[in-house]
Amino acid sequence: MLYNCRDYWQEILDEKDETATSHLFQWLMTRVSDYRLGQECIQEFLLEEFLEEECLLQKWEYFRQELEKHGRQKSVGGSCSWDYTYEKLVQSCFILMEQLDIDELEQLVFYQEHWHLSFIRKLAIQKALDREDWERAIAILKESKALDRPYPGLVDRYSRELIQIYQGQEWPDEIREELVEHIFDYGCRDLEMIRALQPYVTESEWQGYLEQLVEDGRFSTIRLHLLLLLNRPQEVLEGILNSWYHLEGLDAFEKELKERIPEALRDAYYSVLLKEMALASSRSRYRQLVSYLKKISTYTKGEAFSHQLARTWREQFPRRKAMLEELQAVEE
Repeated sequence: MLYNCRDYWQEILDEKDETATSHLFQWLMTRVSDYRLGQECIQEFLLEEFLEEECLLQKWEYFRQELEKHGRQKSVGGSCSWDYTYEKLVQSCFILMEQLDIDELEQLVFYQEHWHLSFIRKLAIQKALDREDWERAIAILKESKALDRPYPGLVDRYSRELIQIYQGQEWPDEIREELVEHIFDYGCRDLEMIRALQPYVTESEWQGYLEQLVEDGRFSTIRLHLLLLLNRPQEVLEGILNSWYHLEGLDAFEKELKERIPEALRDAYYSVLLKEMALASSRSRYRQLVSYLKKISTYTKGEAFSHQLARTWREQFPRRKAMLEELQAVEE
């Protein structure tokens, strides 16, 4: 409902009536702290509009005082809502500092006071990049990785920015060091990042790193992909068959496994489909499983396996009318 009010407020501004605009501004300023009216919505509108210097100064005074008051409340005990409100106030103050073109030294002091907030460091990083001050940008990014370690998404972004800087400066040693740290110390499970390491290490080092990752429990979710990189397809197949997602796993790795162990993969499909049909109980599932007959026929001696599988299904489940109809439809 409050966001509908924004349209009404905007209509008042569009009229360009100074008196009405002034009354609206003062009304919003008296209600910006009222949670019942949707504080965040009013704050956003105030920051986006009313850019005259007098209004900016009044807003700056308000948000600065709110930030100081909120900071004093921290001693009472922090919370998620406290953190969120605090960060929004800091963001508002920073926007106003930029709009008022406040002295750079005062902005720097503000940065330092709120350095623990990731978005403040993000702004500092961007400023360093804009000035091509690589040393400063790298220092802040490394510091941010340590400060924001509990937040993998942020850490991943910092690492990628570091690598981008190193690539731009053609610093291969720094790229390798960052990738190794990000993968092994921070547990990055992004295959793209892991593969990016290969050009910067020797073949024996690459194999050794992959072996370490395969044995590291933090990388269990990508273990099968790592085994493929190690060219151990049989272990990949065994891992799929020992999981609960047999058929989906075979499909996911079919392209790679078919190139390396086609007959073993064909046999695995045959075995899994026999088990899955025994558990199936709906026409849609019958149709899905029967469709694999065509897939199996593309393998070496696949047509014989496909015919045998269909024959076995008919013999095992002669009373499944829907299944028999789906088989007939495929064979026609």
